[in-house]
Amino acid sequence: MRAEAQEELAKSKFGALNKIMPQYKFDERLKLDVEVDKPDPNLFIEVGYNKNPEDKVKHYRRYYNDELENN
Repeated sequence: MRAEAQEELAKSKFGALNKIMPQYKFDERLKLDVEVDKPDPNLFIEVGYNKNPEDKVKHYRRYYNDELENN
């Protein structure tokens, strides 16, 4: 499952990134900004919290299950 997610990530725009900032889009129905294009939770862990999209505190970090030399 993780290997499949890594292959898919390599094909995406986030390919080689270890840190990804969230992206927001305004939702007309809810009348607020909603996060879109969340990275795969098998590869990235959510860190921090944004009260507003402009806060730039929340981000996603890639994590590895094994030593970096083995990845």
